[in-house]
Amino acid sequence: MHSESEAIQVEIATAKNFLNWFNRRQNRNLKIVQKQERPDFLCADDHGEFGIEVTLAYHDQSDAKSIWRVVRGEVDRELGQVISLPEELLTNFINDRIESKIAKGYGKRTMLVVRVPFAPFTEPWEIENKILPNLLVPSNNDFEAIFVTFDQSTYFQVA
Repeated sequence: MHSESEAIQVEIATAKNFLNWFNRRQNRNLKIVQKQERPDFLCADDHGEFGIEVTLAYHDQSDAKSIWRVVRGEVDRELGQVISLPEELLTNFINDRIESKIAKGYGKRTMLVVRVPFAPFTEPWEIENKILPNLLVPSNNDFEAIFVTFDQSTYFQVA
């Protein structure tokens, strides 16, 4: 679907944007200390260390492939693409990503950031009223917190 270096660049950008947002809201100064496999990033400040795991969510696998082809400059985005039930598909994909990450067991000192890189079929009111209320996050998961972002300027804490 995408090369490893492209995926790493997206993970780094996602983690940096999240940390900027998180630090402003929590009056913290977390910085990325190291890129690693699991969790994706080790971050630290004077108050301690945290891990950040980044995952991407799409409407479906076809949408993911299409988006990465555009990122690589292989094709222009097909504006006429129709996705039926986009909110339901996106909700299911996000739930699958969260479930998959919870199953791996990252530990309490890790935050999960789910980034939806492109959601042209989803309006902001649909995010808050149709997607977020239907996310299934078990209360007994190991993550310190789970955040979802659609634009990297607003992060919704879902657990």
